[in-house]
Amino acid sequence: MEGRTTQLVAVLFIFLIIQEVAGFWWYLTGDFNMATTQLKLGSAATSLAVIALLMAVPGSFKSRLSSTLLVDLGNASFGIYLCHILVLKAVWKLLGLFVIPLGVSTFAVWALTLAGSYSLVSLCGRYLPERIHIIVGL
Repeated sequence: MEGRTTQLVAVLFIFLIIQEVAGFWWYLTGDFNMATTQLKLGSAATSLAVIALLMAVPGSFKSRLSSTLLVDLGNASFGIYLCHILVLKAVWKLLGLFVIPLGVSTFAVWALTLAGSYSLVSLCGRYLPERIHIIVGL
């Protein structure tokens, strides 16, 4: 199992690199929609590699993983998808007040947007009535 897991990790990293290269290529050619969309062959291949990798890991690791924040993030993922652009705009405005190096700011935008979106979804889930959850899709 170890050799197979190592191979799957390598395949996953290759697909991630292909996605990065393709995204920069689309960006340089001026097709910004294709540069940012997730509906590309590379994205689908990466998703399949992640699924294969998760199927190959031992059951004990899966059981430990199932009691982490990742499960909560997965449960909130649709709500995060719905509100992340709003939160992203707020994070950009907030970080615009500070001088932050590019590499750090990229990670900060990603982390703060994820944390803010998850917090917003959690608050809505806790304080909005169940009927609203169904309508909104939380």
